[in-house]
Amino acid sequence: MPTQNPTVAISAPGKVLLAGGYLVLDRQYTGLVFGLSARINVISGEIHTGPGVQLNEIVVDSPQFQNAQWRYGYHLAPEDGGIKVTQLQVGTKLNANPFVETTLSYALTYINSKTAGLNSPTTIRPARLIILADDDYYSNQGEPQGRFAKFPVALSEAHKTGLGSSAALVTSLTASLLAHYLPGELQTVGMVKKVLSWRASDEERSKKLWDDLQSRNVGLGEALKSGRTEELPERLREVRELVREMGQLSDVPIEPQSQTELLDALSAVEGVYGGVVPGAGGFDALAILMKDDAETKQQVEEFLVKWSQEKDAKVKLLKVKGEMDGARRESLEIYEGWI
Repeated sequence: MPTQNPTVAISAPGKVLLAGGYLVLDRQYTGLVFGLSARINVISGEIHTGPGVQLNEIVVDSPQFQNAQWRYGYHLAPEDGGIKVTQLQVGTKLNANPFVETTLSYALTYINSKTAGLNSPTTIRPARLIILADDDYYSNQGEPQGRFAKFPVALSEAHKTGLGSSAALVTSLTASLLAHYLPGELQTVGMVKKVLSWRASDEERSKKLWDDLQSRNVGLGEALKSGRTEELPERLREVRELVREMGQLSDVPIEPQSQTELLDALSAVEGVYGGVVPGAGGFDALAILMKDDAETKQQVEEFLVKWSQEKDAKVKLLKVKGEMDGARRESLEIYEGWI
């Protein structure tokens, strides 16, 4: 059977919400987001069937983890309901993946509307999707294994490093599906609830704090945009000050004391402008702004080794860096051995 849809690979970057955590829950406020060099990759290809065999199935594999396969059937729902996606059982247990399932539903509905029309029988052919995450997305205590590490655990047991993998997955999965089918068109939740509860119970005070924080976030963004690096240390300190106040008032560990100590110490390292606990905050990770040179990198790494020894902790500088590229098409040669 001739191939009608090309095999394509799309990657999308992780991100760090440098400023604007919680404020972005309200549309009148903005945030400052950096793209990262760590990427989620999705390769989309056809499932070839024999003559006379009709198959309406999407298979999603994440071969870096154990038992990480999801199979979905799909059909056109009645009354302009779009494409209905239903997970099929693999083995004895049904492991849901809401990010993948929801993305498939919306993307396939759009694709069907472009290829067959909303009320026409679907022309979507079966496909296999392979998801590969760059090494920095998950904690790996073993020896480096190249760009895509193999983990001896199920996906649900893997420890994330806090680089925005869910958003990167949805973006790369959507883009890969569009490029494949339309080749011509190329626990935070609990903390959020507490912050929103505080905001509702103390509207006047919270609004003033959010307005002030929004102003400081904008100032940080303007300093970065214009290259005024001498302003960055103070701009970052101002943002952190109000973030800590919001955490205290809402009783949420947005910038926990341990993170405060580490950020303050890192900010004193030569070549480091400062940093934040990004996004919704917590204990996951820090984002630091520093000079992009070998000397600064070495000084930060040496500092973290000493810090880890003194504090009996495990803190290291990830390879991931800020990056301006969004979703992009990749060469299939990158994924040799995985597809």
